[in-house]
Amino acid sequence: MCVCFLQVLVWARERNPDPRKPLDIHYDPESPRRAHTLPVIQSPDMQRGLHCFSHWLSSQHRQPFILVGPEGCGKGMLLRYGFSRLRSTQEAVVRCSAQTSSRHVLQKLSQTCLLLSSNTGRAYRPKDCENLVLYLKDINLPKPDKWGTSNLIAFLQQRVGPENFQVVGCMSAGGAVGRHTLTSCFTSIVCICTIDYPDREQLQTIYYAYLQPVLQRSLGSQAAWASTGKTHQLAGSLEQVKAKFMEDDHSLYLFTPCVLTQWVLSLLRYDLTAAYEARRLFRDRLISSKDIHSFDNTLSSVI
Repeated sequence: MCVCFLQVLVWARERNPDPRKPLDIHYDPESPRRAHTLPVIQSPDMQRGLHCFSHWLSSQHRQPFILVGPEGCGKGMLLRYGFSRLRSTQEAVVRCSAQTSSRHVLQKLSQTCLLLSSNTGRAYRPKDCENLVLYLKDINLPKPDKWGTSNLIAFLQQRVGPENFQVVGCMSAGGAVGRHTLTSCFTSIVCICTIDYPDREQLQTIYYAYLQPVLQRSLGSQAAWASTGKTHQLAGSLEQVKAKFMEDDHSLYLFTPCVLTQWVLSLLRYDLTAAYEARRLFRDRLISSKDIHSFDNTLSSVI
């Protein structure tokens, strides 16, 4: 019975609070399960990016803008942090795909806004707050038609400015498969902010802050010392893996700081199984036996 219950915890991605008494636990339906979230560590790069677009979010200087950066650099986390600092503002998220069109945006607006008539015509008004941020994630994913026109971008180009909601988008830089170039007519009427991956020193600062409370539960007073060592392991692993396995070789070989974040969150579910999680996050993506053997050597030298 204990084995079956432990398997249920694994499926639910929950950590047993007392491994010595695995059955002394119950589910409380009145306490909804919350996903593990990590705070924003304001490194110099994060502060720079936040300072760049915070001005465009303020009520006095509200402007539509796009946040651009490589995959996994923290665009979504930084935007959500910026939105959380706004007063009386609701966030409506549209996760774009190749098939996203203006119809999906109108459906989202109908859920969050009221369509009212005024002396200037019909306009959208947020239902439950004063301001609405229409956040389009991966705005460059919708596929244009055979004439090169994107229905979504053409719709947003008409709506930017006069409406009572602010358009905010994010997109990954580069010419990856499935991503398309935005028209110059649209980019000329929106502000653009760019961010990049943090360097190794900033990565160590970020993940030191993340790891210390995670390890505090297991190591107590030695958590600060252990966090320093594991921080160097995390940053060193990512650098060596990115240097050896390039995305140009295989599209699966895209290793970003998001992988490190998943690695840290995994320590909330297991007891310091850093090597096991590294194999699942890095090794399982590798294709050839030569790459797998090379990764095993790298992991053994770092951890």
